[in-house]
Amino acid sequence: MIRIPVHEIIRKQAFPGKAGFAFDPAYGQKIDAFISHISWTGILATVTITRPFRARTTGERSQNHHLNGHVQQICVETGNDFEAVKMYVKTRAIAQGYPFRTLPNGEPWPISESDSSTEQCAILIDVAHQVAAEWGVALIESED
Repeated sequence: MIRIPVHEIIRKQAFPGKAGFAFDPAYGQKIDAFISHISWTGILATVTITRPFRARTTGERSQNHHLNGHVQQICVETGNDFEAVKMYVKTRAIAQGYPFRTLPNGEPWPISESDSSTEQCAILIDVAHQVAAEWGVALIESED
């Protein structure tokens, strides 16, 4: 998957259902390589258009660090696997608006937090707090 910001959407009335996109020239080689690959293999591409959003924060004192720290604390206290607890939190977060994709069997599958916005990651942190409270885990919040 490639995530590229669009600088302009080009629509022409004479071609309903068709649109063009203008990108920053710095992405030119990446786009050309991708188009060449799908043209050469005959594989079709899927294009997802979303409103711009602020990606979740990473690094020390970030949302990512906050979420993963809480998941780790829950794991230590309960003896559960890190990936299992994180998936449980993400799956529970769907009911609160966390985005998901639908599997072929119709089941919802939460998106990776690397694709989430700051608002969506905040949902995950809130759900981690809820899960910890339900499971009797006292979370230690890091000092900012």
